[in-house]
Amino acid sequence: MLTNDVKVGTLNRTGKPYQGHFNLSLMATLQQTSDRITSVYPHPNPLQGWVNGQLYVQTQEQFGIAITPDSVISDNGMQPYNPDPSLSNSMKFQFLAQQQNTRFAITMVCHDAEKKLFTRFKQENNPAFAKNRFHQAAVIWNVHANGKDIFYKVCG
Repeated sequence: MLTNDVKVGTLNRTGKPYQGHFNLSLMATLQQTSDRITSVYPHPNPLQGWVNGQLYVQTQEQFGIAITPDSVISDNGMQPYNPDPSLSNSMKFQFLAQQQNTRFAITMVCHDAEKKLFTRFKQENNPAFAKNRFHQAAVIWNVHANGKDIFYKVCG
């Protein structure tokens, strides 16, 4: 009798019927048992080529949105994250800002208001923008950040 975890004949991403079991824990246990038996009694391993995730050490490494170091926040004229709900109601990308630990999210130039601000700085011949002094430009830019249509920028 087949249980609910066994899916015989289900098509996988290649369009071919899946031959196996969808319970990864069971597959890992079978693979480890098969390896132990093979070391004593050589036989063809039906799970050859299958990667057993239980044989790897858990890493402490994290993936996702990077936390902005305090030194980068202060060097670029930004403010740290403020959980004040009265500020957050009108802000965009609040989750990103919280994860980055900055008052406003750090983004690339992507909104119309940011493009207009950049054009204004270039037209005013602002020395930081005219001479490609990126650190000075980021500090000047961040004074104008509001979390609605102008967001923080960083340089290194």
